[in-house]
Amino acid sequence: EARGPGHQSIVADEKGRLWIVYHAWDKDFVGYSNGGQRSVWIDKLVFKDGKPVVDGPNDDPEPVP
Repeated sequence: EARGPGHQSIVADEKGRLWIVYHAWDKDFVGYSNGGQRSVWIDKLVFKDGKPVVDGPNDDPEPVP
């Protein structure tokens, strides 16, 4: 699970699929003083009923868009 996500960008892959790319803490290591470090996360972005919906967050590997 991502904690404290921020600074997101939306990118499209070669097939036109949308992805949201952002940084976040791992749920078990939030804060530098707790041994954490922010890392880059990526999740699929889809539209349902005309509204953006993030398929995530999850910490499963994703293909490079």
